[in-house]
Amino acid sequence: MNAVTPMKSLALAALALLLGACQSLSPSNPPAVYKRTAWEHLQAGCQGRECPLVNIDTVHFADEPALNRLIDQGLLELTREAEGMPLPASLESHERDFLAGAKPGWSSYLQAKVLEQNNGRILVELSSYRFTGGAHGMPRRAFIDFDRRRQKALELRDLLLGSRRGSEPEEAWLASSLAAACLGGDHLWRDLGLESRESLKALLLHNFPSLAERNVKNMRWKKFLYKQLCEQDGGYVCRAPSCEQCPSHHDCFGAEV
Repeated sequence: MNAVTPMKSLALAALALLLGACQSLSPSNPPAVYKRTAWEHLQAGCQGRECPLVNIDTVHFADEPALNRLIDQGLLELTREAEGMPLPASLESHERDFLAGAKPGWSSYLQAKVLEQNNGRILVELSSYRFTGGAHGMPRRAFIDFDRRRQKALELRDLLLGSRRGSEPEEAWLASSLAAACLGGDHLWRDLGLESRESLKALLLHNFPSLAERNVKNMRWKKFLYKQLCEQDGGYVCRAPSCEQCPSHHDCFGAEV
């Protein structure tokens, strides 16, 4: 997964959706080995509690160079203050540039953390917190769902495009918009600015029919989409033997008000 700039502030709901939907019954791959690297540096020559600082806490996998690149790229994406701004060349150059122009009290935190490994999939959380004055800082979050067999990050956008009705450019744009909105903190139809859940259903059925038609039990759309992503290739199943027996049933089904 690359770092995402969602329509709304990134929410922990995205993580709950992903982890709540996925679990491997019998992992066939040993966990990938990784090493944590963390450091914190203050502005040169500064003393006291208001010294600007950069804190970086990341991970490096011994045998997954593609994932390492995604992690570094994702963390660098989180340093952007606005869309379109150039990225730093490296985490070290971000630290150097930030501290060079920082004022007292400023800070930049970047973290990559392994959340789960199951059956050849690695879930990594990327987070940042940047304070450059004002009432509060700016937190951001993104996730990478890495498939070791395919050597790529799996994304909701790819899942949607795999079930698109045709080959119109609007379908690709809509897939990107839906994937971004899934990281918002409200129901998906609200995060998209639609009038109702029924409007979202009609939109999905028209543009991504083979995927939308599988939601036969009227599961909430964010839960449904993440569940489909987790169960790609039959590698993951729900924790409960059926949705009706799952203790989180009420979180996945029912009215969206």
